[in-house]
Amino acid sequence: EFHVEKNDSGIIAMITNNSFLDGATQRVMRRHLRETFDAIHVLNLHGDIRNETATAASDENIFDITQGVSISIMWVVDGINRKALAPVRYFDLEGTREAKYNSIESLFIADNGFNVIDSREPSFRFIPEHRENLSAYEAGFRAVDLFQVYSSGVQSKRDKICVAESKERLASIIDDFKNLDEDRIRTKYALPSDGRDWTMSYAQKLVTL
Repeated sequence: EFHVEKNDSGIIAMITNNSFLDGATQRVMRRHLRETFDAIHVLNLHGDIRNETATAASDENIFDITQGVSISIMWVVDGINRKALAPVRYFDLEGTREAKYNSIESLFIADNGFNVIDSREPSFRFIPEHRENLSAYEAGFRAVDLFQVYSSGVQSKRDKICVAESKERLASIIDDFKNLDEDRIRTKYALPSDGRDWTMSYAQKLVTL
């Protein structure tokens, strides 16, 4: 996107997980994309085997992953106009992996199946919204107006070591972090790889302070 803004023209096509389309933490990014490009086309390939309910009899991922997938194509051809927001056109594609492959090969972004959706503030979602009860929802108050101090929700992603049913259980986990090497801890608690803000070595260092 940096090069598109630098040259005042360009096209970006990207494959991402489809939580990007309506995730709360990506709302500013979606707004910025609408401010940068002339048009945005989204192909939602679904395929999330964890929490999506497919309308098709069988919905498979196009990759060997659990997270749903989407393809976004965005372009600007004659300078960036910050005063106008790009229209977002959306296409749903569910079914078997083979059927999705066949559809993608024959699909054009000019197809009528790409329908304009109402990507409005504050969320700027790149996915159709069910607005039957929206007025009642928006008539309520925000949680941030109720609490004087607030922050984003906590996600440990490592509940097996961060949450315990008793003080004794938590003390046992801390002892393991003090006495076992990294490989044995990862195996015992089935921990994922280190993240940007959490590393095994730093966690072990903290419990020894």
